[in-house]
Amino acid sequence: MEKINYRILSFDASEIYKEILKNGEENGVHIAVNKENRNLTLLKYSNSLDWSLDSQFLTSVYYHIMRNRYLYFMDDNGFLYSYQIINVSFDYTITDDDGKKITTAMLRDYLYKNGFKLNGDKYVRYKRSAGSSRLGKCLFINEKLLKTMEEWSNCGLDGSTDIVSFEAYRALSLSSLKGIINIPIEGILFIDDEPSNFYEEVVSVKNENGVLVASEENVEIENNIWDGESLLDEKCFIAPFDKRHMLLLRNKFFKSCAFKTKLQQWFKDNNITDVEQLTKCGGVTLAQKVEDIVMVTTPSSLKFLKFYNNELTLENIKTWAKYVNSEFGVIKFDKRTKYFDGRMVQASYQVFNTIQLTEEESIKLLQKNTDFMTKVRNDPSIMNYYFENIIKREKDDYDEEDDNDDILQHSRILFELIKCNSDFRKTDMFKEFRRKLVERMRRSLYDGHLLLPGTNATLFGNGPEMLLQTIGKYDRTSLLKKGEVRTEFFEDGEELVCARSPHITMGNLFYVKNNLNGDIWKYFDLGKNIVCVNAIGENIQQRLNGCDYDSDSMLLTNEKILVDNTKKNYNLFKVPYCNCTPDSSKISGKTLAQIDTDMANNYIGEIVNKSQLLNSHYWDLINKGHSFDEEKIKKIYYDICILAVLSGIEIDKAKRNYGIDAKENLDIIGGKYTKPLKKRPRFFYSIDYVPDNKKKNDSVTQKKREYRNFKTTMDFIYCNVKSMTNYNVGKDAKLDTIPLSKLFVWEGTAGPKDYNNINKIIETCKKYKSLINSTRRKIRYADDSEREILYENLKQLKKERNKTVADRMTSEKVLKDTLEMLEKKDETGWLFISALLQPGNTYFNDLIKRSKKQHEPLPEIEENKDGDIQLFDFKYIKKAPKTTKK
Repeated sequence: MEKINYRILSFDASEIYKEILKNGEENGVHIAVNKENRNLTLLKYSNSLDWSLDSQFLTSVYYHIMRNRYLYFMDDNGFLYSYQIINVSFDYTITDDDGKKITTAMLRDYLYKNGFKLNGDKYVRYKRSAGSSRLGKCLFINEKLLKTMEEWSNCGLDGSTDIVSFEAYRALSLSSLKGIINIPIEGILFIDDEPSNFYEEVVSVKNENGVLVASEENVEIENNIWDGESLLDEKCFIAPFDKRHMLLLRNKFFKSCAFKTKLQQWFKDNNITDVEQLTKCGGVTLAQKVEDIVMVTTPSSLKFLKFYNNELTLENIKTWAKYVNSEFGVIKFDKRTKYFDGRMVQASYQVFNTIQLTEEESIKLLQKNTDFMTKVRNDPSIMNYYFENIIKREKDDYDEEDDNDDILQHSRILFELIKCNSDFRKTDMFKEFRRKLVERMRRSLYDGHLLLPGTNATLFGNGPEMLLQTIGKYDRTSLLKKGEVRTEFFEDGEELVCARSPHITMGNLFYVKNNLNGDIWKYFDLGKNIVCVNAIGENIQQRLNGCDYDSDSMLLTNEKILVDNTKKNYNLFKVPYCNCTPDSSKISGKTLAQIDTDMANNYIGEIVNKSQLLNSHYWDLINKGHSFDEEKIKKIYYDICILAVLSGIEIDKAKRNYGIDAKENLDIIGGKYTKPLKKRPRFFYSIDYVPDNKKKNDSVTQKKREYRNFKTTMDFIYCNVKSMTNYNVGKDAKLDTIPLSKLFVWEGTAGPKDYNNINKIIETCKKYKSLINSTRRKIRYADDSEREILYENLKQLKKERNKTVADRMTSEKVLKDTLEMLEKKDETGWLFISALLQPGNTYFNDLIKRSKKQHEPLPEIEENKDGDIQLFDFKYIKKAPKTTKK
């Protein structure tokens, strides 16, 4: 299956409206978009239509609709550009010719109603994904394609009764694919979703005329214990997914996380030989033979039923089957973390800020990370091992950000040099690299990104019970008891702390024990990065802030300091509970433009940060002697619980509407704490530095705000990072700096054209330094879909630069003199040097080979349980590097 990604045009609505004001509605936008004029406008193709079920169908039917018109054109680098679908953002207002201000809401209303013309073709609203809706973006499509694409997308459904959900679910087919697997529709067994109802004392958050209020209350909890998950037979896990244990799947109006199960073996061992045995237990399937069944799922995964009679029946499944085929898109899969071969996980400031540690405990936790940082900084062998192994992703876990990370790229060349001559550590090039690495690692600690033993694991809810239900043997009890999980990452009986993102407050922490017992687990193949949880009689779904099982994940760690302190306070904090009901009447009469405008005003970041301010205030008071039982303290926690519920409402508003104004509720809560939070916790200095979406005011924000030390875990960590990573105190005299050019053994002499080449190389480096830095600034403020294109552009800029430099690198003398000239001008930054020292450069390779013969090689680091080098809980030894046979 060919994986086709298209770069697509991206306009802000204000740009389009300006063109309409200038040219009139009939003429609309005029821009060179075709192959012949592509160089005039490629920068406008700043968004992407990823390989998806949508793009795949569009490619297959396009020429039948548009006849001899082309769908895309290709540039000289092989990128595909299509202007049949256009991304439109709504970020800027405009003033019309009469001086009237046209707001983004007015622009959206106008374009949704009227569309716009581009070079004679009319474009109309098409779809927007849940992620795009939060950013206010929407896709427009050539009107000639709309009917065919909508008929295919909508599966014969009318979503007018619940337009919010309908718009979200019909966009599932836009999801970017990792691959496609074949699951015959007749091979699916549908069983009913299963509720678990019980009562629990919680902090109940209710909607009172649009204002959220909280109180302790004994409420009835209802969990959907298999919400969004499926069981998928192991034979469906074919390459490249054969080593995976879960696949997040998409089809039209279908979304499910499928876990690897020995389904056929289960049927065989339980003497299930006839489909009727399954249908008598309530199952619904189109299968004629048991051997055909490869998947078990529920209506919570099949969104089609929500809009088609809302009932699981054979006829309804047959209707859905008419609109879909057996190609299911794979969106993601289970994977380990990138730290220490997946044995460690990076935590967040939200987790630390909800656990009560003393300053001594915080320092002890931080010490492991600063010791590691110091060893990486001070020992080139360990630093090299850090880049090659400690932060290494899985082979098929490609990440554009890593591929364009200058520190990672720099390390690959730098250690080629250090391996052949240890004096490269004395160059400005190495010192600058080390300074940037230390700065990055220190910033990570300031942000609470400490490494802990553990993983991020995908949640799998009541899998054994789902398997039992297929044959009618589920008895409403759970194999896992309250407070238990099952994960092969940890040993049986280990105590763990778990937290899901977004993690808001103390009542979202999950303290559990690991239970590996039970024969039924032999029918599952789950690996180390899936955690089995229980929602029968356990308030896990609200504790984990509205989790379900369609690939939600949580952090798990057995770090004793965190476990002990979570356990100490665990029963003091009741779970925040959303006691609000979606209210479709709140959108009754609203246009799609008005609904999308509401969604574009997203406050999730502000909600999370506000909650952490209140958590800091809460612990500051507790650690200064206030009691957990004080009314004042309880009220603070209730307000944090409101924010926990509000975060879920805000995240879910692309699928359901509660009639809650997030900004209004944030203002109400914020108004209560103006005085105690006039000065923010010290660690918020780091958070405030992170730019907010596209607001380029990070340093200004810091200057406007005041900070003080709070007695809270994150401030204890933040305020000790600097002193524990101060490498200027008590260090030996600085090593003499050696120019990079003096370390090579040079050969050859200059030719007559060499000096011209040297000047051209330096000009090229200057030009591309400016272009690369400009692209990086754009990446900083871009959203995900824009960032993908910018990363490709960044890679292309480096490729163009390197080729130009390589073409001018006509001798070893050119390389030597260029380096010397750059050193003279003090322009030895990485963006200059990296263009000269590329592994593919013949002269550079010759230098490396000669140098290796004359110097002691860099020792290698190898993990060894008896080693004398300690990195966190792992031991290592140094050894001589392996020699490569010629």
